Amino acid sequence: ASKDLVGIASRVEKMLHLYLGERLGGVRFVGICGMGGSSKTTLAQEIYKRIFGNFEASCFIYNVREETEKKRSSFFTETNSL
Repeated sequence: ASKDLVGIASRVEKMLHLYLGERLGGVRFVGICGMGGSSKTTLAQEIYKRIFGNFEASCFIYNVREETEKKRSSFFTETNSL
């Protein structure tokens, strides 16, 4: 549970307050950058949990890079075998 994640609450609050305007309407895109293992996905998940109820429809997309690389690798393998 998010209450067990040390230091995550303050990071979520900062993102919501400074960048996302939790109570404002409109579309927001925010990039979360950092070294591997620095809790970028965890932060994004916690923010998502806080705001998804404000929308008619929502989804959280996991493993975008990994899935894209698999598809790209598969595409190149098929193309080379033609």
